[in-house]
Amino acid sequence: MKYRDYMMELVDDILSDDNDIYLEARPRDPSRPKVVKYERYYLEDNLMPKINQAFKHPKVIDGIIDATVKFITDNQDKLLTSGPVHIVPFLQKDAKILYDTVGMTEEELTTMIEHVKSEVFSYNFPMETIRPHQFIIIGMLIWGLRHANEDLIESCKYLISLSDYPFIYRKYWKRGVREDIMNYTVEHLGNKSHLRRLGNLLAWLLYHSTVCVGGWKEKLSADRVQDLCFIDFINRVYSQINSAFRKISNSYYENWEKNATEHTPQNITDDGTIITQDNLGSRVATITEATITKFRTNDINRANALNAAERRKVGPDKLVGLLTTIIADKTNRLFRFVESTLLLFISSNPIDDKVGSGAFLTFGLKLYPSLSTSKVPLRQEIDSILDHWVYNILELDKVYTTREASVIGYRRAIYDYMIMMINYYN
Repeated sequence: MKYRDYMMELVDDILSDDNDIYLEARPRDPSRPKVVKYERYYLEDNLMPKINQAFKHPKVIDGIIDATVKFITDNQDKLLTSGPVHIVPFLQKDAKILYDTVGMTEEELTTMIEHVKSEVFSYNFPMETIRPHQFIIIGMLIWGLRHANEDLIESCKYLISLSDYPFIYRKYWKRGVREDIMNYTVEHLGNKSHLRRLGNLLAWLLYHSTVCVGGWKEKLSADRVQDLCFIDFINRVYSQINSAFRKISNSYYENWEKNATEHTPQNITDDGTIITQDNLGSRVATITEATITKFRTNDINRANALNAAERRKVGPDKLVGLLTTIIADKTNRLFRFVESTLLLFISSNPIDDKVGSGAFLTFGLKLYPSLSTSKVPLRQEIDSILDHWVYNILELDKVYTTREASVIGYRRAIYDYMIMMINYYN
């Protein structure tokens, strides 16, 4: 079962066994039940005209979409993790883009929302976990649905969950997260086995927390959207993420107590070797940091590039250019490539574990054939990073549209070069 399918089951389970997640995420006095007083359209009549006016200009719409893409790209390394490992701040400058779009200040929008609360609900609706700029995001989503602008709709789906994420993250992980324990936690959630690592699990989980809100499209596509629908959608997205993180955090802290990580005996390599060395993670991190620094501060090693090109029968000059592009790309995930390779090597070679040795070079070059079929998460991650280099950064499948052998050859040559250089730099 793939992580994407597994997380679908997880979220569905959250919804099926926790019918009161809305109330739990928004605690209130049970003696004062929620009562909607009237159908109100204050936001439709006062906020939506500002969005309609702004979006008369296509460049403004493009600006929102571009800002969303930039936010995700700038935080890609934090979002492309197995779970909520890093906080991804949604800063004042990010919210300011939204306020500037509709020509309002935060204070003006807050006043508008306070009016809605007093008109729609018969009690003081809690606002501690609602950010005013989220109402702008919902308004833009409504506009996108009404005008069938798919790019804007997708942007708003991400924005609403990304604006909730840092607040919910701090709620459950005030002191931060150990990535190795989180990886282990996500790998073993629900006692599932044979799960496949999905590189963008966190990003997908946040996105899915928006799209799995029942009936959202129908409610927000109405000719006139009630104020309650704005508030209800914001609350439900928050509740989805909160419930998922609550379950993950419960397992995380149990594993933290046991120091259960992806490097503990449960992580077994294909040949049956168990990873058990003490301080393995810190040692690998030190070597990885030093290696990455050398990758970034040195030019491509032409001798090793020529060697790799000859081994795989590809053009050496072309290979040098491809390698330069990969190393210069900020999304290259090279750190994880080096780290995962070192973890596999050192755990498999406890006697001769020097990275600068012939043993490492032999291990690394022989590792490649097993990457695409292995069920070991670290090997799967290396394989996914190679695909990211070849198909996302270099787009070789578009360059060699009729020559698949060339794509395979360059993929293998790039891998060989990286292994040679890890060995060379150590």
